[in-house]
Amino acid sequence: MGGDTSAQVRLVGSCPYRHFVDPTTWRSPSTCHFRAFLRLPLGLLLTSDRRYCIFRDPACQIVALDGTRIQKGDASVKRNRGDLLCVVLVLLLVTGVASAGPSQHVPLLESAARTSAISMWSSGWTDIAPGQLLTLNHNYGGNPDDYTVDVWCLDADAGGLGVNHRAFGGMEANGHVFGVAWQRLTATSIEILRLPDDVFADKVLVRIWVPETPLLYDSGWVDIEPGQDVTLTHNAGGNPEEYTVGMRFRNPAPGNVGVNVRAAGGLDAGGQKLGAAWEKLTASSVHVVRFADDTFAPQARIMIFGPDPPSYDSGWRAVNPGNRLTLTHNLGGNVNGYIVRVSTRDTTPDGHGINTLHGGGDEAGGEFFGSNWELLSTSSIGLFRQADDGQAHSADEMRVWIWTTRRIYLPIVTRSVPL
Repeated sequence: MGGDTSAQVRLVGSCPYRHFVDPTTWRSPSTCHFRAFLRLPLGLLLTSDRRYCIFRDPACQIVALDGTRIQKGDASVKRNRGDLLCVVLVLLLVTGVASAGPSQHVPLLESAARTSAISMWSSGWTDIAPGQLLTLNHNYGGNPDDYTVDVWCLDADAGGLGVNHRAFGGMEANGHVFGVAWQRLTATSIEILRLPDDVFADKVLVRIWVPETPLLYDSGWVDIEPGQDVTLTHNAGGNPEEYTVGMRFRNPAPGNVGVNVRAAGGLDAGGQKLGAAWEKLTASSVHVVRFADDTFAPQARIMIFGPDPPSYDSGWRAVNPGNRLTLTHNLGGNVNGYIVRVSTRDTTPDGHGINTLHGGGDEAGGEFFGSNWELLSTSSIGLFRQADDGQAHSADEMRVWIWTTRRIYLPIVTRSVPL
């Protein structure tokens, strides 16, 4: 607890979901960053000694400093709307929420594998028209270099792709451009671009949070020239198959796209090859490739996060070119609370290894490469590999990780800067 002696309750046993608040100091003694209070019916416990704990797991056991053990259903625990309302109102006053500047509604997210809460901003499913540039004001605050940004698409047509990542970053075919990408990320807003001919993203869901998974490596912003292949030495060690790797680009020129993922994985359009990708991930290094005609990625940044066991792990699965592999996960709940990560790898000796080449799909010279996930539901997910990817070998095998989350939307406004 970092020497913090303000805790008036403590945890015994194993509880993966915890967040303590001492009402005498209004500070959080846990490693979790306290951001706001939770809404009914999620277990605000008012103990007999007037100290509080927010709990989200019936296996949790709470012990006051006098040694009194309090469990769910204990007679000394009072759970009623009046107590909850009083505590929420006091929190609003004491933490200065009402006097904060620009505000937002902030959901709280927890992974089943994590031990502390993560404050997440979500746009909800938002309509976006073909060719539209949508500006979303998230007001998350802090340093946007630390954000994780997750954008999903919804194909609402009957027989369509449902919740999907088809053509993410952009894809051109026969003179038509498809897909969605984000750009101009700042501490207050983000832009979502739906390309003019897209048919896969009638709605978008945008989520932003700061991950608590251990950061093993951060390249910082690395200059990279068009056509250049840069080897970054990270020496993170361990098993690279357990890494989560994030990549984004930056074009700092005035009026340009700023921090973005335009043409992520590569985009062939009008005889030009745009974007950037990473490949050849090992326990010590990763390659970043910027394509020859790119304008979006004069700088690239790679972040590598340590293992974070998911709720579902498909393992590496072979997917035949031109086919969709449907995997059954049966996680249930609400898919809007899932976090999905799909890795691809080239199995040929001295090939691309684990990579993001042609991610979302890419067409060049009438041939289609790459892969994507689609048709996400509470029971299954589809992995699609483009018809000619057997030549590129970007996705000989694919692996899905899904984290289920306990996400609570707060009905109160909070500070615009993460606490």
